[in-house]
Amino acid sequence: WIKKYPGGSTFYDGQFKDDAPYGQFKYYYQSGELQTIVNFSDNGQTRRAKMYFMSGVLMAEGKYIGEKRDSLWKFYNDYGYYISNETYKNGKKEGTAYIYFTDSSGIHGISRPPAGAQERRKNAARPDGRLPDTRR
Repeated sequence: WIKKYPGGSTFYDGQFKDDAPYGQFKYYYQSGELQTIVNFSDNGQTRRAKMYFMSGVLMAEGKYIGEKRDSLWKFYNDYGYYISNETYKNGKKEGTAYIYFTDSSGIHGISRPPAGAQERRKNAARPDGRLPDTRR
């Protein structure tokens, strides 16, 4: 299955079985570069996502259960260095987040969110794994 943007470029390509996504979906920026790869399982309820900068460098990777982030999420800078991680449970940030030096050489900081606080990341991914188009 291929869905197109109004201008004709590919928005995503993937497969459905009994109206549920399964297997690998690829999402694209309107300009054609790969934006996100999502691998669906459990009748579309579990998804593993890898998101990319327009340059093709890995930006983030993690798992969704249903529409919510779950488990360990890893984030990278636009040079491909591993710069932070956060753990989620049922869509809420949980536990300790680690921030690394921009060259991945060691821990720069540790963040422990207040109990019950739900934090948001600027430019957070949508539940389908795609990133908002931040070009202006």
